[in-house]
Amino acid sequence: MIYDMLKRHFPSDHIISYSNGEDAIEEIKKSPVDIAVIDIHLPGKNGMQITQQLRITWPDAIIIIYTNYDLPEYRDNSIKSGADYFLSKESHIPYDLVQLIKSTIA
Repeated sequence: MIYDMLKRHFPSDHIISYSNGEDAIEEIKKSPVDIAVIDIHLPGKNGMQITQQLRITWPDAIIIIYTNYDLPEYRDNSIKSGADYFLSKESHIPYDLVQLIKSTIA
């Protein structure tokens, strides 16, 4: 659903989705990343591990954690891992994610 929404709002941008963390980390090493939207719990590598690798490989990338897990420890660990933003799916509708992305590229 999020992938489809992002494709609709950013049709001229290259948007890629991965179903597991290991594939995401392998691709991060190969292709430049401007903005990444990452969930915390993924099969293989978790969102924190992906965030850390992304921050090392592409230090200027904007990293947004968008997750169901709105707990202080997840929020704190996300920021410590290098995320720029943390959005809870419980507190933010998907359009909030679109608005945040638009504000970062404006």
